[in-house]
Amino acid sequence: MQKKIHLITLSLILIGGIWMTSCVSPYYGTARIEPGLNLNAGAALSTFVVVPICGVSTEEFGVRGDVELGYGIGQYLSPYIRLGGGVSLDAGFLDPGVGLQLSLPVEYITPALLAEINLHMGEPTFSPAFLLGIGRAEKVTLGIRTQLAVVNPGDQPYSSMEIFVNTHLSSPWSIFVGLEATSVIGAFQGEAFPLTTLGVGYSFFR
Repeated sequence: MQKKIHLITLSLILIGGIWMTSCVSPYYGTARIEPGLNLNAGAALSTFVVVPICGVSTEEFGVRGDVELGYGIGQYLSPYIRLGGGVSLDAGFLDPGVGLQLSLPVEYITPALLAEINLHMGEPTFSPAFLLGIGRAEKVTLGIRTQLAVVNPGDQPYSSMEIFVNTHLSSPWSIFVGLEATSVIGAFQGEAFPLTTLGVGYSFFR
């Protein structure tokens, strides 16, 4: 009975936070596209902001899990979907997205572009990202991502800039570090809550 209560409570927490969440979503993949099915998953420590449908925003520290599923059409194009979610002691959220990856593999570097639609602070958000893979076997993936959304009708469009790196030190494992630049700078000035994510990913097949 106690387990059922905990499960129901967790479900309500996630549903309550799904529409209003600000976070740094991890990317456990690479800039280089491998033909066929690609599946990555990971777990991370993360800071995030949740605004319940009826409530005040809370600044949280917790854990999150993410799954990314894509299909490489050759080496240049890959549609993908992803689903992430996180929970702290008193809040939670879901973080879904769908997008397209375009890559241009060169000898030792791979520039790539991600074009994704997701939810940011409860609104459909266009989230483009530029990736740069380093190494023929891609040991490091650098990324810059922005979130473009109108949170409230009549407001100015909301935008943020995220910087991240994913290191593939020992295949199939990777380590992701990401931060939202404006919030981290603001945190040093005592004016904002830093949004960061530190995670470990695993490629099931690539």
